[in-house]
Formats: sequence, structure tokens, C-alpha cells
Amino acid sequence: MAEARGPWNEVGDRLGALALKLKLHAHEELSEERKAEATSAVERFGATLQGAIDALGEAARDPAVKEDAKAAGAALSTAVNATVDDVLKVLKTPPPTSTTPRNDPPKDG
Repeated sequence: MAEARGPWNEVGDRLGALALKLKLHAHEELSEERKAEATSAVERFGATLQGAIDALGEAARDPAVKEDAKAAGAALSTAVNATVDDVLKVLKTPPPTSTTPRNDPPKDG
């Protein structure tokens, strides 16, 4: 699971940068009261996101979670493979041919 830590850290860094940019825009465009509300909301969002990431990190160390994640990944892989197989069958099947004449509407002209 150590391989997953890097990408999640990247997500956290990028969301932090986005939050900072949004905060700067808000400070340029909002009243003082609205600035305080926006700042508080961004800080709460950041704290909540960090808490969720921390919880995921802790859960990833649980052997039962690892086993469930492995099973979910296998089920997803099976479903994707079955879907690809179905699509390939459809693509390999020749289109039906019609032996009856088409009844196209008459053309004006």
C-alpha cells in the first residue's frame, strides 16, 4: 500500500493549491463577511479531506480491508473483461442482411 501514498499525497497537494487559489479569488471579489465565511468553509473542507485521507491510510493497513479491496478489484476486473468480451462479440457479428425491399418514402423533386 506504500505505492498508493504518493498519488494520494499528490491529490492532497493539488486540492490544497486549488483551495488557495479559490480563497484568493474569493478575497478579491467578496465582502469582508463573505470572505470570512468562504475562508472558514475552505478550511473545514481541507480538514475534512485530510481526515478522510488519514482514515483511508489507516484502513489500508487493516488485513480485512486489504482482502476486501483485492476481492473488489478482482470483481471489477472480471466485469470489465466480460464487458469487453461482449463488445468484441457484437463487433465481430456481421450486420443482419435484409431480404425484404425497403419502403423509403417518395422523394420530392
